[in-house]
Amino acid sequence: MIGLAIARLCARRGLGEVTLIERGRIGMEASHAAGGMLAVQAETEHGGGFLDFCTHSRDLYPELAESLREETGIDIELEQSGTLFLSFSEDDMRKLTERHAWQTQNGLNVSLLSAAEVLSREPRINPTVKGGLFFPQDWQVENRRLIDALAASAVANGVKIIEECQVRSLIFEHAAVTGAVTDSGRCLAKSVVLAAGSWSSMIPGFEMQPQIVPVKGEMIVYTPATKLTDKVIYSERGYAIPRLDGRLLVGATSELVGFDKSTTDAAYAILKATATEMFPCLEHEKIVDRWAGLRPFARRPEPIITAVDGFSGLVVASGHYRNGVLLAPATAELVVDLIAFRENGFSKFFGTEVH
Repeated sequence: MIGLAIARLCARRGLGEVTLIERGRIGMEASHAAGGMLAVQAETEHGGGFLDFCTHSRDLYPELAESLREETGIDIELEQSGTLFLSFSEDDMRKLTERHAWQTQNGLNVSLLSAAEVLSREPRINPTVKGGLFFPQDWQVENRRLIDALAASAVANGVKIIEECQVRSLIFEHAAVTGAVTDSGRCLAKSVVLAAGSWSSMIPGFEMQPQIVPVKGEMIVYTPATKLTDKVIYSERGYAIPRLDGRLLVGATSELVGFDKSTTDAAYAILKATATEMFPCLEHEKIVDRWAGLRPFARRPEPIITAVDGFSGLVVASGHYRNGVLLAPATAELVVDLIAFRENGFSKFFGTEVH
């Protein structure tokens, strides 16, 4: 999704011919496995520059959704009903109260709800709930429709997409990166963007620092006979995401197990417990689907979005971890600005790395 968003915007900004090289099939790794949440306030732990970047990217989504619909006819299902973060213990409630305090101090839109207020809004929630936070501006999209829309828009804007093509190495000339060697031959370019997700540290000839590692996350899916909520529901143990087609996605675990994408009985049990803690009525509902994906993690909350010192022409956009869908629009903006500045005679644009 990060690579598609960048390629599309490069083409729309008129930066020349754009080629996107994909080792597998477009969008079938972390982007396909994601939940599609634009969870700025539910996921961020403190204020500062990263929060501002996340907020900016979320705010780009309404215009992006409309633009993609006009270009491709695909509705990415931007759902703006908000997110409800629940507490089921006194410790949970203490954490939510602290989150409410710092977010209020940072001018964010958040409401602290009592148990009665939660249940009046969401009567199917577990009645043992202690309270909650409501984030009206934490939204969601259908990430798989977003992949399709970004790909269709990229192609319509002239991007050449090459799938099932491995990058074997970068091409270096006098401390500059001028292209890549692939299974299909050499691909030369004025600028090269490395946006390979969990595989970003596996390009021969370039040692990524910090190294990107994969973090496996598993999801399960219900199709309850009655729609339980129109909001994303969080707790300290996971989240539930209602889709417009009636599915309810529940996630997600986190494991450092390399590139293993197998699903496990242990994760299945954890996710089922998370689901039934939120909605006891799911106890006897059938789980209709499950999957695992690999989040690209830079061993810090923030992604790596930067021109690379000593490698003129190379830009890295990776390590988005749990925020890849959320940060795709703003990452594309930042990377395209980097490329435009470099190609106008600047070796790099000051202040591009997100801290």
